[in-house]
Amino acid sequence: MTLHARPRSPFEFAVLLPYRLGYHPRRSVVVVAMHGRTAGVVQRHDVSDDRDHCEVAAARALEVLERDGADAILLFGFEDAPWQTSRLLEAISDAATAAGLSVGVRLVVRDGHGHLTDDDGRTSTQRLPRPADVPAVAPFVRAGVHPLPTREDHVEQVLPERDEERAACVAAASGGGRSFAVGADDHRLAHVWSSVLDPARDAVPVTEMPDDELRLVVDSLLDVHLRDALISVLCPGSLSLAAMPGPVVDLARRAAARCPWVGDDATPHPADVPDHEHEDVVAVRGRLAQVAALVPQALTPSLVTLTGLLSWWEGDGTLAGMCFERALEIDPDHRLSWLLLQLLSHGLRPWEVALSDGLPGSAA
Repeated sequence: MTLHARPRSPFEFAVLLPYRLGYHPRRSVVVVAMHGRTAGVVQRHDVSDDRDHCEVAAARALEVLERDGADAILLFGFEDAPWQTSRLLEAISDAATAAGLSVGVRLVVRDGHGHLTDDDGRTSTQRLPRPADVPAVAPFVRAGVHPLPTREDHVEQVLPERDEERAACVAAASGGGRSFAVGADDHRLAHVWSSVLDPARDAVPVTEMPDDELRLVVDSLLDVHLRDALISVLCPGSLSLAAMPGPVVDLARRAAARCPWVGDDATPHPADVPDHEHEDVVAVRGRLAQVAALVPQALTPSLVTLTGLLSWWEGDGTLAGMCFERALEIDPDHRLSWLLLQLLSHGLRPWEVALSDGLPGSAA
Protein backbone atom coordinates (compact mmCIF):
# COMPACT_ATOMS: atom_id res chain seq x y z
CA MET A 1 0.00 0.00 0.00
CA THR A 2 1.38 3.37 -1.01
CA LEU A 3 1.61 5.82 1.89
CA HIS A 4 0.86 9.50 1.29
CA ALA A 5 1.44 10.78 4.85
CA ARG A 6 4.40 10.60 7.21
CA PRO A 7 4.24 9.97 10.95
CA ARG A 8 4.17 13.32 12.76
CA SER A 9 5.93 12.07 15.89
CA PRO A 10 7.91 9.10 17.21
CA PHE A 11 4.73 7.90 18.90
CA GLU A 12 2.89 7.82 15.56
CA PHE A 13 5.85 6.02 13.98
CA ALA A 14 5.59 3.34 16.68
CA VAL A 15 1.92 2.86 15.75
CA LEU A 16 2.81 2.60 12.05
CA LEU A 17 5.58 -0.01 12.37
CA PRO A 18 3.34 -3.07 12.97
CA TYR A 19 1.42 -2.13 9.81
CA ARG A 20 4.69 -1.87 7.87
CA LEU A 21 5.86 -5.24 9.18
CA GLY A 22 2.48 -6.95 8.92
CA TYR A 23 2.57 -8.14 12.54
CA HIS A 24 3.17 -6.84 16.08
CA PRO A 25 6.91 -7.15 16.81
CA ARG A 26 6.75 -8.47 20.38
CA ARG A 27 9.98 -8.70 22.38
CA SER A 28 11.87 -7.04 19.54
CA VAL A 29 13.99 -4.06 18.64
CA VAL A 30 13.10 -2.41 15.33
CA VAL A 31 15.71 -0.29 13.55
CA VAL A 32 14.61 2.19 10.89
CA ALA A 33 17.24 3.58 8.51
CA MET A 34 16.76 7.25 7.69
CA HIS A 35 17.88 9.23 4.65
CA GLY A 36 17.17 12.77 5.68
CA ARG A 37 13.45 12.69 6.42
CA THR A 38 12.82 9.57 4.34
CA ALA A 39 12.66 6.12 5.95
CA GLY A 40 14.67 3.31 4.37
CA VAL A 41 15.30 -0.27 5.41
CA VAL A 42 13.40 -1.55 8.46
CA GLN A 43 15.08 -4.28 10.53
CA ARG A 44 13.66 -6.34 13.38
CA HIS A 45 15.87 -8.12 15.93
CA ASP A 46 14.91 -10.53 18.71
CA VAL A 47 15.78 -9.23 22.16
CA SER A 48 18.29 -11.00 24.35
CA ASP A 49 20.02 -10.48 27.70
CA ASP A 50 23.18 -12.08 26.36
CA ARG A 51 25.81 -9.41 25.74
CA ASP A 52 27.55 -11.34 22.96
CA HIS A 53 24.24 -11.89 21.15
CA CYS A 54 23.49 -8.18 21.36
CA GLU A 55 26.90 -7.21 20.02
CA VAL A 56 26.53 -9.59 17.07
CA ALA A 57 23.03 -8.26 16.35
CA ALA A 58 24.30 -4.67 16.55
CA ALA A 59 27.17 -5.40 14.16
CA ARG A 60 24.80 -7.02 11.69
CA ALA A 61 22.34 -4.13 11.97
CA LEU A 62 25.13 -1.64 11.33
CA GLU A 63 26.34 -3.57 8.29
CA VAL A 64 22.86 -3.32 6.76
CA LEU A 65 22.56 0.38 7.66
CA GLU A 66 25.90 1.24 6.09
CA ARG A 67 25.01 -0.65 2.93
CA ASP A 68 21.69 1.19 2.80
CA GLY A 69 23.52 4.52 3.02
CA ALA A 70 21.63 5.68 6.11
CA ASP A 71 22.66 8.93 7.78
CA ALA A 72 20.57 8.37 10.92
CA ILE A 73 18.46 5.72 12.63
CA LEU A 74 15.30 5.46 14.67
CA LEU A 75 15.22 2.84 17.42
CA PHE A 76 12.05 1.26 18.76
CA GLY A 77 11.87 -1.37 21.50
CA PHE A 78 8.71 -3.47 21.79
CA GLU A 79 8.61 -5.22 25.14
CA ASP A 80 6.30 -7.08 27.50
CA ALA A 81 8.22 -6.20 30.67
CA PRO A 82 10.38 -3.22 31.73
CA TRP A 83 14.00 -3.18 30.51
CA GLN A 84 13.44 -6.19 28.23
CA THR A 85 14.89 -4.36 25.22
CA SER A 86 17.42 -2.13 27.00
CA ARG A 87 20.59 -4.18 26.39
CA LEU A 88 19.99 -4.59 22.66
CA LEU A 89 18.88 -0.97 22.28
CA GLU A 90 22.08 0.14 23.99
CA ALA A 91 24.27 -2.10 21.82
CA ILE A 92 22.75 -0.86 18.55
CA SER A 93 22.77 2.76 19.70
CA ASP A 94 26.44 2.58 20.70
CA ALA A 95 27.42 0.89 17.42
CA ALA A 96 25.53 3.48 15.36
CA THR A 97 27.06 6.39 17.24
CA ALA A 98 30.57 4.95 16.87
CA ALA A 99 29.96 4.70 13.11
CA GLY A 100 28.88 8.34 12.91
CA LEU A 101 25.14 7.68 12.57
CA SER A 102 22.76 9.92 14.46
CA VAL A 103 20.22 8.17 16.70
CA GLY A 104 17.18 10.33 16.04
CA VAL A 105 14.68 8.44 18.17
CA ARG A 106 14.87 5.93 20.99
CA LEU A 107 11.40 4.87 22.05
CA VAL A 108 10.17 1.84 23.99
CA VAL A 109 6.61 0.56 23.54
CA ARG A 110 5.01 -1.24 26.47
CA ASP A 111 1.41 -1.66 27.62
CA GLY A 112 0.06 0.72 25.00
CA HIS A 113 2.40 3.55 26.01
CA GLY A 114 5.49 5.00 24.38
CA HIS A 115 8.51 5.82 26.54
CA LEU A 116 10.70 8.31 24.66
CA THR A 117 14.27 8.93 25.84
CA ASP A 118 15.95 12.19 24.82
CA ASP A 119 19.64 12.95 24.29
CA ASP A 120 20.09 13.80 27.97
CA GLY A 121 18.67 10.47 29.13
CA ARG A 122 15.34 11.90 30.27
CA THR A 123 12.25 9.80 29.49
CA SER A 124 8.79 11.10 28.69
CA THR A 125 5.78 8.79 28.52
CA GLN A 126 2.47 9.07 26.76
CA ARG A 127 -0.28 6.75 25.55
CA LEU A 128 0.09 5.79 21.91
CA PRO A 129 -2.55 7.30 19.60
CA ARG A 130 -5.28 5.13 18.10
CA PRO A 131 -4.33 3.82 14.62
CA ALA A 132 -7.36 5.52 13.06
CA ASP A 133 -6.08 8.86 14.40
CA VAL A 134 -2.67 8.52 12.74
CA PRO A 135 -2.77 9.87 9.15
CA ALA A 136 -0.01 7.49 8.01
CA VAL A 137 -1.96 4.50 9.34
CA ALA A 138 -5.53 5.55 8.57
CA PRO A 139 -5.42 4.17 4.96
CA PHE A 140 -4.65 0.72 6.35
CA VAL A 141 -7.51 0.97 8.82
CA ARG A 142 -9.97 2.11 6.15
CA ALA A 143 -8.89 -0.77 3.92
CA GLY A 144 -9.46 -3.26 6.72
CA VAL A 145 -5.76 -4.12 6.96
CA HIS A 146 -4.56 -4.94 10.48
CA PRO A 147 -1.24 -6.34 11.72
CA LEU A 148 -1.28 -9.94 12.91
CA PRO A 149 -0.55 -10.72 16.58
CA THR A 150 2.86 -12.34 16.01
CA ARG A 151 5.55 -12.96 13.41
CA GLU A 152 4.56 -16.63 13.33
CA ASP A 153 0.95 -15.72 12.55
CA HIS A 154 2.24 -13.68 9.62
CA VAL A 155 3.91 -16.65 7.96
CA GLU A 156 1.12 -19.10 8.84
CA GLN A 157 -1.36 -16.86 7.06
CA VAL A 158 0.70 -17.17 3.87
CA LEU A 159 1.90 -20.78 4.16
CA PRO A 160 -1.31 -22.83 4.55
CA GLU A 161 -1.64 -25.79 6.89
CA ARG A 162 -0.48 -28.97 5.21
CA ASP A 163 -2.98 -31.46 3.78
CA GLU A 164 -1.19 -34.74 4.43
CA GLU A 165 -4.01 -36.85 2.98
CA ARG A 166 -3.78 -35.01 -0.33
CA ALA A 167 0.03 -35.13 -0.19
CA ALA A 168 -0.13 -38.93 0.04
CA CYS A 169 -2.27 -38.98 -3.11
CA VAL A 170 0.20 -36.71 -4.91
CA ALA A 171 3.07 -38.96 -3.80
CA ALA A 172 1.34 -41.93 -5.40
CA ALA A 173 0.44 -40.02 -8.58
CA SER A 174 1.48 -41.28 -12.00
CA GLY A 175 5.12 -40.51 -12.62
CA GLY A 176 5.93 -39.97 -8.97
CA GLY A 177 9.41 -41.02 -7.97
CA ARG A 178 10.84 -41.02 -11.49
CA SER A 179 13.85 -38.87 -12.25
CA PHE A 180 12.85 -35.68 -14.01
CA ALA A 181 14.45 -34.11 -17.06
CA VAL A 182 13.39 -30.98 -18.87
CA GLY A 183 12.60 -31.80 -22.48
CA ALA A 184 10.51 -34.91 -21.91
CA ASP A 185 7.21 -33.05 -22.37
CA ASP A 186 7.92 -29.34 -22.28
CA HIS A 187 4.54 -28.32 -23.70
CA ARG A 188 2.66 -30.05 -20.89
CA LEU A 189 5.11 -28.80 -18.28
CA ALA A 190 4.73 -25.19 -19.44
CA HIS A 191 0.94 -25.55 -19.42
CA VAL A 192 0.87 -26.96 -15.87
CA TRP A 193 3.24 -24.32 -14.53
CA SER A 194 1.26 -21.53 -16.22
CA SER A 195 -1.82 -22.79 -14.37
CA VAL A 196 0.02 -22.51 -11.06
CA LEU A 197 1.48 -19.09 -11.92
CA ASP A 198 -1.88 -17.57 -12.85
CA PRO A 199 -2.83 -14.54 -10.70
CA ALA A 200 -6.26 -14.09 -12.30
CA ARG A 201 -9.29 -14.19 -10.02
CA ASP A 202 -10.87 -16.86 -12.24
CA ALA A 203 -7.75 -19.06 -12.30
CA VAL A 204 -8.26 -22.74 -11.60
CA PRO A 205 -7.88 -23.20 -7.81
CA VAL A 206 -4.68 -25.03 -6.95
CA THR A 207 -6.67 -27.48 -4.84
CA GLU A 208 -8.57 -28.54 -7.98
CA MET A 209 -5.46 -29.32 -10.01
CA PRO A 210 -4.94 -33.08 -10.64
CA ASP A 211 -2.51 -34.95 -8.41
CA ASP A 212 -0.21 -35.84 -11.29
CA GLU A 213 0.09 -32.16 -12.26
CA LEU A 214 1.03 -31.15 -8.72
CA ARG A 215 3.61 -33.92 -8.67
CA LEU A 216 4.98 -32.69 -12.00
CA VAL A 217 5.43 -29.19 -10.56
CA VAL A 218 7.53 -30.26 -7.57
CA ASP A 219 9.47 -32.88 -9.53
CA SER A 220 10.37 -30.29 -12.16
CA LEU A 221 12.01 -28.06 -9.54
CA LEU A 222 14.54 -30.83 -8.90
CA ASP A 223 16.03 -29.79 -12.24
CA VAL A 224 18.34 -26.93 -11.23
CA HIS A 225 18.33 -25.49 -14.76
CA LEU A 226 14.57 -24.98 -14.64
CA ARG A 227 14.63 -23.87 -10.99
CA ASP A 228 17.17 -21.15 -11.76
CA ALA A 229 15.35 -20.07 -14.91
CA LEU A 230 12.05 -19.73 -13.03
CA ILE A 231 13.80 -17.67 -10.35
CA SER A 232 15.28 -15.41 -13.01
CA VAL A 233 11.99 -14.92 -14.82
CA LEU A 234 9.72 -14.52 -11.79
CA CYS A 235 12.15 -12.30 -9.84
CA PRO A 236 13.73 -10.13 -12.56
CA GLY A 237 17.30 -9.16 -11.83
CA SER A 238 17.89 -11.85 -9.22
CA LEU A 239 19.92 -14.14 -11.48
CA SER A 240 21.32 -13.68 -14.96
CA LEU A 241 19.70 -15.67 -17.76
CA ALA A 242 22.77 -15.36 -19.96
CA ALA A 243 24.45 -18.62 -18.90
CA MET A 244 21.29 -20.72 -18.91
CA PRO A 245 20.29 -23.12 -21.69
CA GLY A 246 18.04 -21.37 -24.19
CA PRO A 247 15.30 -24.05 -24.26
CA VAL A 248 15.00 -23.94 -20.47
CA VAL A 249 14.75 -20.14 -20.46
CA ASP A 250 12.04 -20.36 -23.12
CA LEU A 251 10.20 -22.95 -21.03
CA ALA A 252 10.37 -20.73 -17.92
CA ARG A 253 9.05 -17.76 -19.86
CA ARG A 254 6.13 -19.78 -21.20
CA ALA A 255 5.45 -21.05 -17.68
CA ALA A 256 5.26 -17.46 -16.39
CA ALA A 257 3.40 -16.03 -19.40
CA ARG A 258 0.37 -15.07 -17.29
CA CYS A 259 2.46 -13.05 -14.83
CA PRO A 260 2.11 -9.41 -15.95
CA TRP A 261 5.40 -8.22 -14.40
CA VAL A 262 7.34 -10.75 -16.52
CA GLY A 263 8.43 -9.80 -20.02
CA ASP A 264 11.27 -9.36 -22.48
CA ASP A 265 11.67 -5.65 -21.76
CA ALA A 266 14.34 -4.12 -19.54
CA THR A 267 14.54 -5.78 -16.14
CA PRO A 268 12.30 -3.89 -13.71
CA HIS A 269 13.31 -3.06 -10.19
CA PRO A 270 10.74 -4.30 -7.65
CA ALA A 271 10.04 -0.71 -6.64
CA ASP A 272 9.09 0.08 -10.24
CA VAL A 273 6.36 -2.55 -10.43
CA PRO A 274 2.89 -0.87 -10.41
CA ASP A 275 0.69 -1.40 -7.35
CA HIS A 276 -1.82 -3.54 -9.26
CA GLU A 277 0.97 -5.85 -10.43
CA HIS A 278 2.25 -6.19 -6.87
CA GLU A 279 -1.18 -7.66 -6.11
CA ASP A 280 -0.54 -10.21 -8.88
CA VAL A 281 2.84 -11.07 -7.35
CA VAL A 282 1.16 -11.72 -3.99
CA ALA A 283 -1.49 -13.87 -5.70
CA VAL A 284 1.14 -16.03 -7.42
CA ARG A 285 3.10 -16.29 -4.17
CA GLY A 286 -0.03 -17.60 -2.50
CA ARG A 287 -0.60 -20.21 -5.20
CA LEU A 288 2.98 -21.48 -4.84
CA ALA A 289 2.45 -21.79 -1.09
CA GLN A 290 -0.78 -23.72 -1.70
CA VAL A 291 1.05 -26.21 -3.88
CA ALA A 292 3.61 -26.72 -1.11
CA ALA A 293 0.79 -27.62 1.30
CA LEU A 294 -0.59 -30.32 -1.02
CA VAL A 295 2.55 -32.26 -1.98
CA PRO A 296 4.97 -34.51 -0.06
CA GLN A 297 6.90 -32.28 2.34
CA ALA A 298 10.26 -33.82 1.43
CA LEU A 299 9.82 -32.43 -2.09
CA THR A 300 8.99 -28.86 -1.04
CA PRO A 301 12.29 -27.10 -0.11
CA SER A 302 12.86 -25.59 -3.56
CA LEU A 303 9.18 -24.66 -3.88
CA VAL A 304 9.11 -22.99 -0.45
CA THR A 305 12.38 -21.23 -1.26
CA LEU A 306 10.94 -19.93 -4.54
CA THR A 307 7.92 -18.67 -2.56
CA GLY A 308 10.27 -16.90 -0.15
CA LEU A 309 12.39 -15.34 -2.88
CA LEU A 310 9.30 -14.03 -4.66
CA SER A 311 8.13 -12.60 -1.32
CA TRP A 312 11.49 -10.90 -0.82
CA TRP A 313 11.48 -9.50 -4.35
CA GLU A 314 8.00 -8.12 -3.68
CA GLY A 315 9.22 -6.50 -0.46
CA ASP A 316 8.37 -8.91 2.37
CA GLY A 317 11.72 -9.83 3.92
CA THR A 318 10.03 -11.26 7.03
CA LEU A 319 8.13 -13.87 5.09
CA ALA A 320 11.16 -14.57 2.91
CA GLY A 321 13.31 -15.38 5.93
CA MET A 322 10.71 -17.69 7.42
CA CYS A 323 10.34 -19.51 4.08
CA PHE A 324 14.09 -20.03 3.84
CA GLU A 325 14.14 -21.26 7.45
CA ARG A 326 11.24 -23.63 6.72
CA ALA A 327 13.09 -25.05 3.71
CA LEU A 328 16.17 -25.69 5.85
CA GLU A 329 14.08 -27.39 8.52
CA ILE A 330 12.92 -29.85 5.87
CA ASP A 331 16.33 -30.23 4.24
CA PRO A 332 19.29 -28.87 6.28
CA ASP A 333 21.52 -29.33 3.21
CA HIS A 334 19.41 -27.17 0.89
CA ARG A 335 22.18 -24.85 -0.31
CA LEU A 336 20.00 -22.34 -2.15
CA SER A 337 17.86 -21.52 0.87
CA TRP A 338 20.99 -21.32 3.05
CA LEU A 339 22.63 -18.81 0.70
CA LEU A 340 19.49 -16.68 0.43
CA LEU A 341 19.10 -16.66 4.21
CA GLN A 342 22.69 -15.44 4.53
CA LEU A 343 22.08 -12.69 1.97
CA LEU A 344 18.89 -11.66 3.74
CA SER A 345 20.54 -11.50 7.15
CA HIS A 346 23.26 -9.22 5.74
CA GLY A 347 20.84 -6.96 3.90
CA LEU A 348 22.07 -8.07 0.46
CA ARG A 349 19.24 -8.29 -2.07
CA PRO A 350 19.91 -10.83 -4.86
CA TRP A 351 18.80 -8.37 -7.57
CA GLU A 352 21.35 -5.84 -6.27
CA VAL A 353 24.38 -8.14 -6.20
CA ALA A 354 26.07 -10.04 -9.00
CA LEU A 355 24.88 -13.64 -9.10
CA SER A 356 25.71 -14.13 -12.76
CA ASP A 357 27.87 -17.15 -11.93
CA GLY A 358 24.87 -19.05 -10.63
CA LEU A 359 23.38 -20.07 -7.33
CA PRO A 360 24.66 -22.90 -5.14
CA GLY A 361 23.69 -26.20 -6.68
CA SER A 362 22.92 -24.60 -10.02
CA ALA A 363 24.30 -25.68 -13.34
CA ALA A 364 24.94 -22.11 -14.44
